[in-house]
Amino acid sequence: MTSTRSAVDYFSRCHPIVYVVVSLSLSCHVLCVWAPHLVSWYFGPLGQLGLYLTETYPLPMYYILLFGLSVHALLGVSAFYYCWKNNFSQTATLKWVIQTTLFGSCSMYKLLNYHRHMKNRDRKSVV
Repeated sequence: MTSTRSAVDYFSRCHPIVYVVVSLSLSCHVLCVWAPHLVSWYFGPLGQLGLYLTETYPLPMYYILLFGLSVHALLGVSAFYYCWKNNFSQTATLKWVIQTTLFGSCSMYKLLNYHRHMKNRDRKSVV
């Protein structure tokens, strides 16, 4: 006997400041590793620091970038698994996977709070 549950269409965006901070930090780090001459021009004093770190410690900067990108990729895979286990709709799953892959743990935190969201919604519907 199989249980048929309807697909859940839950999605919650992160705060816009998270979008800005994560986008700028990842793009700055990518530019530091692959185009260090552009960093100081785009990011000002922060770019100067990135340029110094890249010129002084190129290999650790490369490994830090690879680690960060792999963590974001693993968070995206885990978001897909969580959405699949909780029977999210395909569009909601796609939104969660893209957001979690791009913006990391802030999005994953919101996704893992899905059960709390459902409890609050159920309490409000009872009252």
